[in-house]
Amino acid sequence: MTEEWLFDQSLSKASSKYLVFQVGHTLFDKGNKNKRFITDTWLYVDSSKRELYEYDVATDSLTQWKK
Repeated sequence: MTEEWLFDQSLSKASSKYLVFQVGHTLFDKGNKNKRFITDTWLYVDSSKRELYEYDVATDSLTQWKK
């Protein structure tokens, strides 16, 4: 299984502009049929601050990734 990043959308909120990516993997049924992308997480890149955030589905909030 290989991790893949898919560009999802550009999003403007308050004073931030985000590039949103779905991070996940491609899954196939037996015989390599029914290809589908499974999203494991969403990442938001704040293009003006150059910061990375992960979207938390349970709390509907962004958490900054720390170095």
